[in-house]
Amino acid sequence: DSFHVVMAHKGRLTEEMKQEVTESDMVLLLGSVFHLDIYSYMMELLDNMTKDEEFIQILREKPVTFLSTSGLQGDNYAHNTVTKWAVSHRMKWINSLSLHLSALLTDEGCEELFCWFNYVKSMAVCYQTGKHPTAKERGRVVLLDTASTEHQQLSADIQKAKDISCL
Repeated sequence: DSFHVVMAHKGRLTEEMKQEVTESDMVLLLGSVFHLDIYSYMMELLDNMTKDEEFIQILREKPVTFLSTSGLQGDNYAHNTVTKWAVSHRMKWINSLSLHLSALLTDEGCEELFCWFNYVKSMAVCYQTGKHPTAKERGRVVLLDTASTEHQQLSADIQKAKDISCL
């Protein structure tokens, strides 16, 4: 596996970027959360990619994800913004990760990042081949439901999931 980093200075969409994305197997957007809190270069890049129909078409053929290295309070907004953008443009979206920069210096942070990359790689293969990665055959899951009343549909869905997955 290899990475090619292309800088999107001031949110500009460049020919180099188009070429790298065209030749890639997957696209990883990387940015600080504060780049999405207000209209910023990351938002400008998303807008510029959206305006270029040829580029959007190229992106639709690639699995896309987002990594933020802040771990701050604005993470939810940033990740939701990128997720909404990707889903609304019919991308092959893979769930994103936020990891505090200082966590990367710890064994646990490195392990979390490694596990996430393995997940991303599995999902990229799934998009390319149509085959879902294999999971554990059996496991035990505890669902803590905070609803004040029982939802019959939720109960039926849980039972269906149990029947399918043999939990």
